[in-house]
Amino acid sequence: MSEPLHLLGQQLTPADWSATPESVKWSILVQLSQQINQLEQANQQLRTRVTELEERLNRNSKNSSQPPSQDAPQAKSGKGDKGGFGKSNRPPQTRRTRQQPQQPLYPPEACQSIHEQIPSNCSGCGHPLSGEDETPHRHQVVDLPPIIPAVTEYRLHRLRCSHCGATTRGQLPSGVSERCYGERLAGIVALLSGEYRQSHRQVSQLLSAVFSIRLSRQSINRARQEVSAAVTQSVSQAHQYVQQQRFIHSDETRFPQGNQDQQNPQRQQGWLWVLVTPLVRVFSVVLSRSKATAQTLIGKAFSGYLISDRYSSYNWVALSQRQVCWAHLLRDLQAIVERQGVSQ
Repeated sequence: MSEPLHLLGQQLTPADWSATPESVKWSILVQLSQQINQLEQANQQLRTRVTELEERLNRNSKNSSQPPSQDAPQAKSGKGDKGGFGKSNRPPQTRRTRQQPQQPLYPPEACQSIHEQIPSNCSGCGHPLSGEDETPHRHQVVDLPPIIPAVTEYRLHRLRCSHCGATTRGQLPSGVSERCYGERLAGIVALLSGEYRQSHRQVSQLLSAVFSIRLSRQSINRARQEVSAAVTQSVSQAHQYVQQQRFIHSDETRFPQGNQDQQNPQRQQGWLWVLVTPLVRVFSVVLSRSKATAQTLIGKAFSGYLISDRYSSYNWVALSQRQVCWAHLLRDLQAIVERQGVSQ
């Protein structure tokens, strides 16, 4: 030993160490051993923490429940999407040439006008041409007609009786709504709000920009509720049908739900539930993701097979009636494959 030792905050030269009693040397070695154990434990904790952070950093839609829209660019363009072959490494037999998609043609009787473009002279020598092509190339241009709101006005006259002085106003014809919109407009509002998930403001802006119709957000909400009430019976029948099927796929996801309909004064988190069968799908927006909600939607007496993830709200269904979603299992296995440390 030629270099000085730095032990327990003190510098010991070789001479000092030689002069140190054996009992003191033993005590120093014991303390050094304890320090080494503490450092090894701290190092292991840091390694575990780094592994957890790296796993969280590398999380994507292929190894977790994260939606694809939140994937990093490198995750979206990975080689795994193409079976292990990049764009330039794809085998020749699987190469595809990009073709312009063929626009389906309307039948001639559906065309408002047909223009026959017959050449008069040869493009090669200029000689006059005659006759017609029995199978000409057909090119169609599809456009929207001018959209003008169909406004029907009812003038309700108020007349005073010359006998008693009372006034009487005319009534709307039977079947005419007191609302400022008709059934077709209410249907468009429901379609935009439901299938295309547009907000009240977005629906209002679209109606104004495309149809030149000004409809307040209150009227839009009223139309949505009226259409919802109109299809209640059909939805109930679809729900009963789904609950009686042998196989049901179920899932739920967050859904923004305000208080425009005055049904969510606490502004709780909304959840969009879906029950899927080969023929019918039922969607339901509920302010809960609980076991009670799952039992209400699926039915406590459900006797078929439930295909879902491993969310705890489905645990009331017997294991003999459960099928865990394979997509979730594949993501879990992929996450295990990508782990480091002991798992690797």
